[in-house]
Order: sequence, then C-alpha cells, then structure tokens
Amino acid sequence: VKAPYQFGDMILIINPESQRAYHSCIYLADDIVYTKNGEHILRPWILMKFGDLMSRYAVDKQPVVQAWRKRKVSSDSVIPSVETTP
Repeated sequence: VKAPYQFGDMILIINPESQRAYHSCIYLADDIVYTKNGEHILRPWILMKFGDLMSRYAVDKQPVVQAWRKRKVSSDSVIPSVETTP
C-alpha cells in the first residue's frame, strides 16, 4: 500500500541493491511506528517517529519502503465447511 499509512500496516525497509528487507515496523498513528531496533534481548520494542526511524536506517542510500495491509475478509469469501456422513 502507499502512504498515507493506516493503523496496523506493516512497513518494510528494503535495500535497493539486494532487494532484501533489513528492517520492519508496524504503523500505529500520526507517523508513530512500533519497532525493535536490534536483535539483542536488551533492545526493547519502542514507539518511534517514522521519519526518525528512516534517518537511522537510510545511511548510505535511500532505502525502498514497502507497506503491507491486512486484507479484510468478507463472509462471502469464507470456504464453507463440508459435512461428511459416517
């Protein structure tokens, strides 16, 4: 999805050369994301401004940003259960 992002959107920060994601965060609201900056157990999950996060991870080149949104599932798209007789 493209900006503006909505609550719950997963944002990936991708290396433009390798096309590999090297960070992700969850958009909450008002440019605030939920993120964990580092793998170590002592690095806590934090709330951070998305712009600050981008300045931290956009060191050499401008990264590619992709956002994904959970698709709403309607009751029409649910596969009906099949009853079997013994």
